[in-house]
Amino acid sequence: MGMWPLCHGNIASKERLEFAVLCDPVNVASRLESATRMVGCRCLASHSIVAAATLKNQINTSKFIAQLSEHGPISLLSRNIEILGKIL
Repeated sequence: MGMWPLCHGNIASKERLEFAVLCDPVNVASRLESATRMVGCRCLASHSIVAAATLKNQINTSKFIAQLSEHGPISLLSRNIEILGKIL
């Protein structure tokens, strides 16, 4: 997962109303999820989301973060984003 600003709201026509989340973070999350198959792990998290979880520390995240192993950069959306992945 990643942590960036996002846009959300209702998209509507006369026949249909949907709630949607739009913008780059949705694409990044989708690409991270797809990259799990390429890397061969269950979950990938960007450094920004791990840092945010550590900073907030609303629950004890240290035992979960300790289970993550470092992975090199993976290109997502023409960017190199450092990610952490738990490889099973």
